[in-house]
Amino acid sequence: LYTLLRLCAVPLWLDKGVLAVLRGREDGTESSVLERLSHYSFFYEWADRFSISREARLALLADWSTDPDGFLSINRQLLAHFEARLTTDPPRDPVRLERLIQSQLYHTMIVDPDAGIGLLGRLFQQAQDDHRLSAARQYLLVFTEMQPLLSPEVTAYRVYFGTDAGSYSFVTNAGLVLTQTVVLPHSGRWFFAAT
Repeated sequence: LYTLLRLCAVPLWLDKGVLAVLRGREDGTESSVLERLSHYSFFYEWADRFSISREARLALLADWSTDPDGFLSINRQLLAHFEARLTTDPPRDPVRLERLIQSQLYHTMIVDPDAGIGLLGRLFQQAQDDHRLSAARQYLLVFTEMQPLLSPEVTAYRVYFGTDAGSYSFVTNAGLVLTQTVVLPHSGRWFFAAT
């Protein structure tokens, strides 16, 4: 059971498809396994997914430090799973679609941090172009949440949030800045620039 819980801590959330990836098989017992896990106080059931409390998840993730190759391997499998879902059967519901995109970003950052930073920039820019500023902010939050899992080189990236809900800056160790400034609060424009 501990091995399963440890695996369940790797993704941000899970459903039957994600559980099948974590277990390495789809055998029709996913619903009953998720039901059993939902009896733990740190395992939360939502309308369409499950998640583990942040505290329990961080404790379980810490155990992966003894198996970095296994951690990378399961993240590669999860990345392939989320990319396949986005390509072959993207949900029509925008909330579920965003959740898949955020998971793709999260696992890309772990598997290939350089590709993850590139994906973050593209997603951020697309959200800005589409006037989906809450999505742009959420991409930065995904990155912030996962920083404890990243190498020291990657953690040189920082996200700064202003006191105003419309003020965010993302500064990389290469000097790349993604920001919406308080100076232009009504423009709804995000700036993506190298400094």
